[in-house]
Amino acid sequence: MGREHEQTQADPSEDADFDALLRKAAHVTCPVPLSRLTPDQTLVDGRLRITRQLGAGGMGVVFEAYDQGRKAKVALKALNRLSAADVYRLKNEFRSLVDVVHPNLCRLYELFRDADEWLFTMELVDGVAFDTWVRPGGVLDVARLRAALPQLHAAIAAIHAAGKLHRDLKPSNVLVTRDARVVVLDFGLVVDPNLGSAGVTLPDLNVSGTPGYMSPEQAAGKPTTAETDHYALGVMLFEALTGSLPFTGSVLSMLTDKQARHAPRVHTLAPNAPEDLDNLCAALLVREPSQRMNATALRAWFTPRAPAAARSAPARRPALMIDLATLQGRVAAESAALAPERVVLRGRDAELAQLLAAFELTCRQAKPVVVLLSGESGIGKSALCSTFLSRLCGAVVLSGRCFERERVPFKAFDVVVDALSRHLRKLGDEAHALMPRDVLALQRIFPVLGRIGSSPKAPLPAAHDAQQLADRGFSAFAQLLVLLRQRGPVVIHLDDLQWSDADSTQLLMHLLQASDAPPLLWILSHRSERAAEHPHLSPLYRELPQARRLALGPLPPEAARALFSSPLTGLEDDVVGNPFLLGELSRHAALRTRHSSELSVRAMLAARALAIPAAERRLMEILAVASRPIDLELAIAAAGVDVAPRTLFESLRDKNLARATGDGSTVECFHDKVREAVLQTTSSDRQQACHAALVDALAHMYERAVEQGKLEAEELQRMGRALEDARAAARRSPL
Repeated sequence: MGREHEQTQADPSEDADFDALLRKAAHVTCPVPLSRLTPDQTLVDGRLRITRQLGAGGMGVVFEAYDQGRKAKVALKALNRLSAADVYRLKNEFRSLVDVVHPNLCRLYELFRDADEWLFTMELVDGVAFDTWVRPGGVLDVARLRAALPQLHAAIAAIHAAGKLHRDLKPSNVLVTRDARVVVLDFGLVVDPNLGSAGVTLPDLNVSGTPGYMSPEQAAGKPTTAETDHYALGVMLFEALTGSLPFTGSVLSMLTDKQARHAPRVHTLAPNAPEDLDNLCAALLVREPSQRMNATALRAWFTPRAPAAARSAPARRPALMIDLATLQGRVAAESAALAPERVVLRGRDAELAQLLAAFELTCRQAKPVVVLLSGESGIGKSALCSTFLSRLCGAVVLSGRCFERERVPFKAFDVVVDALSRHLRKLGDEAHALMPRDVLALQRIFPVLGRIGSSPKAPLPAAHDAQQLADRGFSAFAQLLVLLRQRGPVVIHLDDLQWSDADSTQLLMHLLQASDAPPLLWILSHRSERAAEHPHLSPLYRELPQARRLALGPLPPEAARALFSSPLTGLEDDVVGNPFLLGELSRHAALRTRHSSELSVRAMLAARALAIPAAERRLMEILAVASRPIDLELAIAAAGVDVAPRTLFESLRDKNLARATGDGSTVECFHDKVREAVLQTTSSDRQQACHAALVDALAHMYERAVEQGKLEAEELQRMGRALEDARAAARRSPL
């Protein structure tokens, strides 16, 4: 991560006025400053150590830090002031693009809460600002600009493909590394236009961004679209070509001029600028969004033109029985990443009917209805829930998920409470009547609810009585949900509960088992793999006998085949029934030119397993041979690779080859078929060597644990049993 810069060079008094306007727009009052973090300070139980400050902005401070867990330097962004709105914005910034992996986007790592500090870690990008790179010494380098623009466009397209808008593109938020890699960062104003976010809860007060780079509609507080980011791209291009912004002067004059005047043409300031870039800039800076260059036209502009001879030849279509465009589009529609209205659900009529019946029941009775939804990875749990939730009319739907890469209290509820805060803010003054008596105790658990601005109705208990404070906060949350339910049906969906924590389980049990439990519909979904052993899932099945259990199995073959315009042949039923495996196959097929009968998941996964770098391949061999979740540090030691463990694992996770389990400290192959494909391409001698390496690494860890005496007897016994199991597996390994 580089640095955060001043948003404009206007007069300081005008900047103060504009900052006040932004605070008003986001309903943020002046917060109380927090003590600043300092170099050599450690956080998160010593895992993070701050080395130096890189920059500061209106909301946060960015540091360089060493992450002991990753064995690498990272950038760390922390709040420099504590308020409910700032906490909300920081979480939104992290969650907005944490699942999007793209070479031209800054990689986000983990979100933490440490005491009163909120922070997240991300990729440390060593680079210079975009304008400095394309205008070294203040002189335009056209070659650099032409090389950087496609990368910048690719980053913007990746953000939009994720259903988000950046809304604050500017040179200081785009760094270029020494090897000319363009990296977009600072996602503080990223929003999902369908949900609303910081600064856009009320549509008439959504003025946020940097004045010089704002689009006219953004400056006017109107709804933003993809074309809003295209305008900012146009401003950056204009500045690169001319050395000046299209509109200059004070903040207020810039905002006013953008509403009243067209942007000047590049050639009026830089007569020698390339004509094609001048025309591109003009198309991006059109004042009216509907007339501005859209995504399709922009993508076409950046698509390399084929030579004339190649263009005249008829296009050759791969001889596949599968219509690949249809295959990819429809399989993608089963993905949980899509918005509910875009999901196409097939073969789940019975399961959908069960969820609708549960909703109808909760509308009639005065007690909660709980659905425990389970299924293996990629089977379509999120797609089913998205379709169901999209069909509910007149209900308040609060949907959230646990994130593997978050270390925050009550992580199963955190995203849901953020959604609840948005809903309450939209109610305006009506929300105050829903606030419970112990609102301060509730805000202590979920600070983001302080955005509602309700006055406390009861004092907090003594600071030392943590359990009493938690109990009062739990009861206050239940009261809030009861009052909300009195206005109409309420549905809460908690997804990916395999990443839940003890705090969340305690709160969930309180909300479901209390005598005055809120009469809501709860949909609790999680992976089915090893759920019975999970400390935060097993209580749900053990202590909630009244819960409805819905285990999602593979799609029926006929339903899966109905997704496509042409028949799928030669595929196993368990492949056809798994939307994840079908999606992987479609992406593989798109790169092939052979007949579809040669397509197979095993061959596709084997090809991918052979194509990865050597260090990743060695780790995958260890995971495949282990055949069960194992400690990441153990796997790295057995693989014998000198690479940061988290970095290596995340690369495999991004390729859908490996995944974390439990609390995230253990890892395994992403799917049994991935494991089978790796073993298929691993010689017997190599498999035997992997077994031996696992035994040696585990024996070393066991001996070290005994010497240090830091583990309890039960943990040592567990390690001892694992060592014996590993030795037995090694004896059975192929010769």
